[in-house]
Amino acid sequence: MLNEQCKALAQAVDNLQVTQTELGRIARRSDDQRQRDLIAQRRILGIEVAKVSETASALLEQVGDPVLLADYRRLFSAMRTMTAAHQANWSAVRVGERGGEYMRSAREAAEVFIQLMEWIRATIADIAKR
Repeated sequence: MLNEQCKALAQAVDNLQVTQTELGRIARRSDDQRQRDLIAQRRILGIEVAKVSETASALLEQVGDPVLLADYRRLFSAMRTMTAAHQANWSAVRVGERGGEYMRSAREAAEVFIQLMEWIRATIADIAKR
C-alpha cells in the first residue's frame, strides 16, 4: 500500500514540476499570447498543487509519523504562501511592467517550491526503504 502511495506522490510531484517549468517558460516570453497562457498555466498549477497536497497528506497520515507530517505541512504552507503572494503581486496583466522585479519574485517563489519538492522526494525515498 505505501509503495503505491509513494509512486502516486512521485508522479504528482513530477507533474507539478513540469507545470512549474512551463509556467516559467511562459513568463519569460514577450508575445501577445503570453498573458492568456500564463493565466491558463496558473490554473493548471493550482490543480497540480492540490493533487500533491492530497497525495502527500494521505501518504504521511498512513505512515503515522507526526514529525514528518508537521514538516510537510510547514513546507507546503510556505510554498502556498509564497506562491499566493507572488501571484497577487504579479497578475498576468502586470508581468511585463517591471521584468526584473517580476523575475526576482518568481525566483524566490521557485526556491520555496524547489525546497518542498526536494523534501518530498527525499521523504518518499526514506519511506520506500521501510
